[in-house]
Amino acid sequence: MKLSIKIVLYHFFLKAFVAYVAANNTRLAISAAMVTSLNNMWTAWQNKFDLYTDPATHGPGSISDINGLFNTNFIYTEGVKNVLRNNPLVTLTGDDRVSLDIPAEKAPRGHVPTPDIRPGVALISKSALMMKLFIFNPENPASKAKVKDVFSIGYKMVIVAAGGTPPNPRDYVNQIPEKKTIFELFFITGHVGSTLYIIPYYLNNRNEPGPDGEPFSVVII
Repeated sequence: MKLSIKIVLYHFFLKAFVAYVAANNTRLAISAAMVTSLNNMWTAWQNKFDLYTDPATHGPGSISDINGLFNTNFIYTEGVKNVLRNNPLVTLTGDDRVSLDIPAEKAPRGHVPTPDIRPGVALISKSALMMKLFIFNPENPASKAKVKDVFSIGYKMVIVAAGGTPPNPRDYVNQIPEKKTIFELFFITGHVGSTLYIIPYYLNNRNEPGPDGEPFSVVII
């Protein structure tokens, strides 16, 4: 049985994160409703994590479930961190930043022009409910390094059920940017047979996007 380091580390992070927010919600100006949501999230996570880590139940189903829940929970906890970062009425202490994994803001670099390259997408590999993608520079497709002055890799995507029509531009949803040009996407069993459509773009150091790359599509297995 092989466990994902990402999932195991997030398990311990989420446990500490929820407990710390619940204990300090008044000082951090976190609403009771958000604390309740976090506690419910932790309870649901524990149930899925137990199934994932139990040799008797570890398998494609529990792996798919925990990866799907990770994607949902990660977006939520990052949202809570953004609330705390951007609340002018809350001053985060050193303990807050360590416990909640909110590093102190670095002084911004000088403005870097928005990248004008239209990146491409290549499928490196795919297996059940997972695929590995490579966002590349068409001017140097053999290089796996980020283009100079590209801060992160942005992409937007949409999943269309089997037999559905190709999406319109407004159907695509922006995802959390990636720091590396090669990354993995995970899916749930309900996505099998559907088609993933993805459009990449580059971001500068102020998260300003460059032009969209060519759309790419692949069937999920």
